[in-house]
Amino acid sequence: MVAVSCVWCPADTVAEQADLNTPPPPVKKIVRANIGAEANEKDFIPATQEDFAPPAVLQTADVPILESGITPEDVEKRRYRDYVAECVDVLMKDGTDRYGEVNTPMLVSMLDVRTQTCPPLETLPRTKKMVTPYRNWHYGEAKAPAPGQTYEPVTAVPWRGENRDTFFRPSCAEWSEEQETLLAMLKLGDMVGEQRYEEFVEQSVDHATKEVCKKGLFWWGSHRYFDVFADKRVSNGQYHELLSKRPNWDLIWNINPEATRKHIEAMWEWHVYDKQTGGFNRHSDKKKGHAFSSAGGLLVHAMAFLGEQPGMSEYTDRAELIESYHWERRNKETGLLPSDPDYSGTRWDGDYCITEEIGLYCYYFSALSEKTATGRFFQKVQLLN
Repeated sequence: MVAVSCVWCPADTVAEQADLNTPPPPVKKIVRANIGAEANEKDFIPATQEDFAPPAVLQTADVPILESGITPEDVEKRRYRDYVAECVDVLMKDGTDRYGEVNTPMLVSMLDVRTQTCPPLETLPRTKKMVTPYRNWHYGEAKAPAPGQTYEPVTAVPWRGENRDTFFRPSCAEWSEEQETLLAMLKLGDMVGEQRYEEFVEQSVDHATKEVCKKGLFWWGSHRYFDVFADKRVSNGQYHELLSKRPNWDLIWNINPEATRKHIEAMWEWHVYDKQTGGFNRHSDKKKGHAFSSAGGLLVHAMAFLGEQPGMSEYTDRAELIESYHWERRNKETGLLPSDPDYSGTRWDGDYCITEEIGLYCYYFSALSEKTATGRFFQKVQLLN
């Protein structure tokens, strides 16, 4: 096991894939509900075999399952912690940016587990590019619904990484994805009493926090990464956007508090386009649009964290302002929040509540510290649930 964003295995060995192709028993899933009506049977789409099919890359590339050389009988003869330490040691030795002319202590997104190197983009298997998924349908376009009507159910959405290298993240370092790995390193260091793990994490995060764009935002997220072979920053649309990855602000603050403060201040400056209503955009362009509830929850969490720091209490008020933007636009009868109120009447997700969006919205509220999470926040989470 290699605990990076992706572990890539070259396709020159054929292995059995039977388990990957066997779907679980049929289930039903809520994908969306019009905010003005109670969910009904039409809002539940039966899961099909396509929902559980292996990704197209696995289907076309014959990805091998590599043998570890350890028999099932021998696995339990070692502590699981030892396997974790072995993996982490590989990451610290071979999993950093050691390519191009400039080397950094940041972890790369992929490792070939046989050579323990990061594969160049041109060597990676790619599937056929797909059209933009249904989330971009606007009213009046083909297959798009009129306000108050249901849209044609879609059970499979193309993997967006095939359309953007910033999602695929090939041959790169993108540290918002690596936070859990870094936290695991800190935990391991505490368990075994070795300082080198903490030192590695500090070096990696300290370097990353010094890489900022002209707006003062970290160079991370779903639109950005570092090309480790070309030693350059890569961006799709020049946006800062974190999507569903919740930063571990405590970790980052403990290593570089000044950079963390400036970054969250820049989030308020560039993501919140209306400082009076709390209107925000998950893209850092100060423009109306893309006010998805999950992005709002992430911004609330960031502002609330900064508001806990000495002399920064105004950010607690800003957290509540951003939080109120969706809440005030809920349907008062059903209690449902639109996924993106800024698209109401123009795009379908402006009038629908999407469970994966509202789930993250509630998650960010639940993740607030006891100091910030007043009864006001928790009451809303309970109502939404």
